[in-house]
Amino acid sequence: MRAPLRGSPARASPACFAQRATQDGAVARHDGDAVAALAGAAQRIEAVYEMPFLAHATMEPMNCTAHVRADGVDIWAPTQNQTGVQMVGGQIGGVPPEKVAVHTTYLGGGFGRRFELDFVMEALETSKAAGAPVKVIWSREDISSTRSTGPPTITSCARDSMRAADRSHGRIASSRHRSWLGCSADGQERSRRRSGGGRRRVAIRRPQRACRLSAHRTGIPSASGAR
Repeated sequence: MRAPLRGSPARASPACFAQRATQDGAVARHDGDAVAALAGAAQRIEAVYEMPFLAHATMEPMNCTAHVRADGVDIWAPTQNQTGVQMVGGQIGGVPPEKVAVHTTYLGGGFGRRFELDFVMEALETSKAAGAPVKVIWSREDISSTRSTGPPTITSCARDSMRAADRSHGRIASSRHRSWLGCSADGQERSRRRSGGGRRRVAIRRPQRACRLSAHRTGIPSASGAR
C-alpha cells in the first residue's frame, strides 16, 4: 500500500486561503496601466471565483501494461502524456526513446490525472524486474492515497479575482486578475509557470491588463490536470 497523503491542516484551511489571496504575487502579465484605468472606469464589474481541492475520481482505475525487453519497450496505457511515457519508458528500460512504443488506450475518464507518470513507472519497473509483460491496476484505495486531487493551477483551492471595466462598443478595455494557487512543494514552480503562461494566452484583446500570480505550499500533493 502506498503511503497516505499528509499535509498541513492550517496551511490548507479556507481561512489561510482567503488571507493569502489578498496578497500581490508575481507579475504574470502587465500591459498599460490597468489599475488607473479601473479607478476611473464608468462601469466596473468585480467577481471572485473559488475552487477547492477536488478528487479527479477517474471512472476507470489507473492502469498500465508494460513489456520491458532488451531490444525495446511496449507500453499500453490510458495516458494523456505520451511524450512523458515514452521518455520514462526509455529511462527505465535502458533504451533510446525511439525504441519505446506507446499504445494509447481509451482514457476511461482522465481529467488530467492520467498526465502523471507514477502508474506507468510502476508497471515498467515491475516488468523489468519480472522479465515479462506486466499489467498493473490500482485499487480505489491506491488512487485515493496518491495524487488524486486536482492541480494547483486551477482546482487546488485557486482564488481568482477579476475586475473588468470600460465596456466601449461591447468590449472590455481594461482588466485586472489576481490568482492565488495552493500547491504541494514539488508543484509550486510548475504551477507558477503554467498559470502565468495561461494568463499570457488570454484570447480577449484589451489594451490594458494586469495579471498577478502567487503560489502557497499546502503540503498536499496534487496531480497536473484540470477538472
